[in-house]
Amino acid sequence: MTRLPTVGFVALAFSTGLAVAACGTDTDHSDKAASSDSGACVRKQDVQPIATRFPVFGEIARSEWCAVNLSAGRSDVPGPTDIRLAGELTAADSGRVHALLGDSRWHFRAASLPSLPAKIAQELPEGEDNWMASEEFDRSVSAGLYAANFYLSETSSAVVFDTVNPVSPTNSAPAVVE
Repeated sequence: MTRLPTVGFVALAFSTGLAVAACGTDTDHSDKAASSDSGACVRKQDVQPIATRFPVFGEIARSEWCAVNLSAGRSDVPGPTDIRLAGELTAADSGRVHALLGDSRWHFRAASLPSLPAKIAQELPEGEDNWMASEEFDRSVSAGLYAANFYLSETSSAVVFDTVNPVSPTNSAPAVVE
């Protein structure tokens, strides 16, 4: 009859038990963790994070935006978290948006807005339906570092943005949006 080594068997059983127990443990019950991982759109109006990421629009008079954790509730996926930054900005200089639309390098075309978080969609200018988009412009603003779609208004200085993991042009590392 073959005998199993007792010490090795006990050690294996003990470590397996620890590994299984650790998989079901959730020790962080803080409100901060719950709110940052909820995937909810919390509407913000701070222009600085937007102006830093999208300097092409110049000074920003106002902005409504939210950052949504795209992997909220997905604890099975380790690694970096993707953040959707969506919102609307109003350039302080309306001539800036019109100049971008008139630049022939961008090939702007009429476009429909994407599905935006409800808290952002409800803040869009009423009756605004003359949105223009350009894949060339999107690639230029993002420098190919992140996914981006920009929709510029033909009739106002409004811009709708819908991006994932946007970074400042001076910093290629994704920054935390708070």
